[in-house]
Amino acid sequence: MDLFSGAFFFGWAVGTTTAFALLAAALSLALRNYWKWKEMNAIPGVKPWYPILGNALLFDGDPEGFWKQVINYSEEFRCVPLLKLWIGPFPHMVLYHQDTIEVVLRNSTLIEKSYLYRFLQPWLGTGLLTSRFP
Repeated sequence: MDLFSGAFFFGWAVGTTTAFALLAAALSLALRNYWKWKEMNAIPGVKPWYPILGNALLFDGDPEGFWKQVINYSEEFRCVPLLKLWIGPFPHMVLYHQDTIEVVLRNSTLIEKSYLYRFLQPWLGTGLLTSRFP
């Protein structure tokens, strides 16, 4: 059997190319998440944190239980100005103290809204809450 003939070579080439593409995508995602984690590491947060899932395994499945857990975590970490929760690969900040909230709300340099606001757009339309700029 000739290794470089017809269908065998084509299947081997497609399989190898697909494997390398998947490996490159996984490494790119892992590196991006690693740098994000490294930047966010100094902020106190809920443990344990898993690389792709974040803190998602700790949370309840229903929305009411989820928000009760967020409130409990914010009460537990009330001595720090902000709390970090990883929901999947996305970090979310819970602001507790009024001084921290004031700094964020008065900041005019970081005005891009979170990706979560896209889910409100069809329901609320473009307005004060969902507009891209203040």
